[in-house]
Amino acid sequence: MGMRRFVFHMMIDGEQVGENGEILLDQSVIDSVDDEWRSVFYPSVRTPEDIAAFIAGNMVRWNLELSKLEGFMMPDELVEIISYPALYDDYSCEAVEVLSEPKIDSGK
Repeated sequence: MGMRRFVFHMMIDGEQVGENGEILLDQSVIDSVDDEWRSVFYPSVRTPEDIAAFIAGNMVRWNLELSKLEGFMMPDELVEIISYPALYDDYSCEAVEVLSEPKIDSGK
């Protein structure tokens, strides 16, 4: 399975604070969040972006590895935080998947 790349940022009262961060998630981590998982842990974590934001926010805020996050007893190597923003006490986290680099139209 491959790694998927997401850009995330911290939010306070709906406003972005700090710089963007970047996280890589293995597809198996995303696939592990199914209806059974949601019924036990976090019902609002539904999309790949929700999963990335949940994992990134908790890993950055609490300085945790994947295997220490509730509901993710998986190898730590399945997630890699590439960069992360400065921390704030009261925040939420949003993420957007980066599918590919933008192509430059040469006009030919």
